[in-house]
This record gives sequence, C-alpha cells and structure tokens, in this order.
Amino acid sequence: MTKFYRTGLMLLAMATISTFQACQKDDPQPEVNQEEFNRAVITFTKLDAAGNETATKVTAEFGDLAHDHGSEPDGHDHAHAHVDLEHGAKYRMTIGLYVDEKLINSEIMNEAEAHQFFFLPSAPGILSYQYEDMDKNNKPVGLKGLLEVIADGEVELNVILRHNLNKSHPAAAAWNSLDHPEAGGADDLNVGLEIHAGH
Repeated sequence: MTKFYRTGLMLLAMATISTFQACQKDDPQPEVNQEEFNRAVITFTKLDAAGNETATKVTAEFGDLAHDHGSEPDGHDHAHAHVDLEHGAKYRMTIGLYVDEKLINSEIMNEAEAHQFFFLPSAPGILSYQYEDMDKNNKPVGLKGLLEVIADGEVELNVILRHNLNKSHPAAAAWNSLDHPEAGGADDLNVGLEIHAGH
C-alpha cells in the first residue's frame, strides 16, 4: 500500500468521522417526555344563584388512558363518559389528572405556562365556558372553570390538554378554538364525553 494511498484513506476516514459528528450535533434532541397520567376525572359541581357550590355533583371518569399524546383521540372510557346537566344551570368544572391514584394537578400548575385545556363542543349554542385558573402571565389553564348550559340538547364535548403551545397565539385565545393546533404544542390529553342538557 503506497504512502499516498494510506494518506488518502486517512483523510477519507477523518472526513467521515467529522461529518458523522456534525450530523449528531445538528440532529434535534428527543423531546422530553410530557406528563404521563393514566386517569382523568372531570367533575361538574352545580352552583346556586349566588355562585356558591352546592352538593350536586356529576362526574365523568376516563381510565386506562393511552400515553401517546393524542394519536388515539378516541382512547377514552365510553362507559363513564356521559353526564346529564340541567338547562340554565351553571357548574364549576374541575379536572383531576392522576398517575395511578396520585393527583398530579400541582405538577401541571407548576408548568402552567406550558399547558392549556380546550373544550370543543360538537354543536354550538348549548354550552358556554369561562376559565377560572391562570398562569403567571395571566393566560388560561383550564383545570378549573365555569360551564353554563344555555340550551337543551345533546353534545359531545372534546376535552384537550395541549403542552408546549404558544399561549399568546390567536388560535389559543378562545376556550373552544377549533384552530388551537396552530398555536403549536402537542396533546397531553384528548378525550370526549357526551353531555345531555335538559330541564
């Protein structure tokens, strides 16, 4: 093997290593795992005329949630995904997220700037919602809010928790924004429940 040939091989090897290292450096780092919870409980507590909570509560529970952050948006427990609410009533709607039996809402609120719930009814004019919890930038979160039943009817309510979105984006401004994916981020939770609203 000639000296010239050996030198050429060495240069080629060095170029290959350099290119490989450069590719490694430029490759995007894997995304840090998002919150991994396996159960969600949505509670509707009826309010009286003065806005105080009453003893009337209705819950919808979602167990065995998939941890794929929305690739299976229908991965919820239909057996517990139905509630009856009263037309004209107001409810405090709270969401509890659990890892096994441990409530992890405090972890969500510790990173509140990176989280926001959206509530998408399948039909307009039946439900109205108002966020009651905010992050340090006065942007909504959605673990707690006021839900008002403004008309009779049946509606599927899609409940979505987004992570790492831009909460200042116009698409994140409304609780029922169909364009919320334009604000970026990914789904931490995506479930649906059927609401029967009537007298």
